[in-house]
Amino acid sequence: MTHFSTPDGERFSWQTWIPLTEKVRATMVAIHGMGAAASDFAPLGELLTKERIAVYAPNLRGQGLDPVISRRGSELNIGQLLSDVGAVVAEVQREHPGVPLFFYGESMGSLLLIRLLTTEPPPFPIAGAILAVPVVELARPTLPVVRRVVNLIAKYFPSLVVLPQWFVSHQEKNTLHLSHDRDKQRSFENAPYLIKRFTVSFMNSMGDLIASANGAAERIRHPVLVLGAGDDEFIQTDQLLQWFDRVGSTDKTLEIFPNSYHRLLFDQDQLEVEKTLLDWLKQRF
Repeated sequence: MTHFSTPDGERFSWQTWIPLTEKVRATMVAIHGMGAAASDFAPLGELLTKERIAVYAPNLRGQGLDPVISRRGSELNIGQLLSDVGAVVAEVQREHPGVPLFFYGESMGSLLLIRLLTTEPPPFPIAGAILAVPVVELARPTLPVVRRVVNLIAKYFPSLVVLPQWFVSHQEKNTLHLSHDRDKQRSFENAPYLIKRFTVSFMNSMGDLIASANGAAERIRHPVLVLGAGDDEFIQTDQLLQWFDRVGSTDKTLEIFPNSYHRLLFDQDQLEVEKTLLDWLKQRF
């Protein structure tokens, strides 16, 4: 684990998986989801380094490894996060000039990636993007009246904390299933970087991010591979299919893995997921 610097002068940790003995053929920037961390991309990094693809995964601002503890679960500044990702890309391009750049986003990371893909003009060349379990709509849709109430609370009581389960499950204390593997599920529940409560301000910004991703489908023009989980508790397969149909790219692929919860790289379909993304990448460089 090393560090990178952001345009506003802060330093954040990242994890890298870089082929040491052969020339790098491509690079990938991996963006983790809400309540996750860069270390969760270990299966991806180990897979891709064998194919001479260097993987760089930053720990995001406002998440569980943010060096500023007060920001953890409190701040979701989309513009700042995209600026941080831009700093990572600049480092990657300095280390590997002229090499194709790909992205992998998981969950909230996919939503940030969608925002990046639809930025005009594009901030840098992107050879393609893998959107893993993008929550472009909640399985339990938030009613407009609830959305307005959350917006008002975020305005007047931004530091009020809530459980994210309230927006996903009907049961306040329901455990969110992330993997069918009990050991891996337990490791997520006890991860040192896990944030159990988020501020209303954070969740309100998350709602804005979901809404913007839902409306941005038509503006996506880059090659994209979308990976869905059949047992996902955050978004239903039909919702993802409807969103994918609106994606504007002429080079788009969707694969649904029926035996997985939200964390595809740690569930029963892991080998199929890895083969799918690897085959897709090999066709593009």
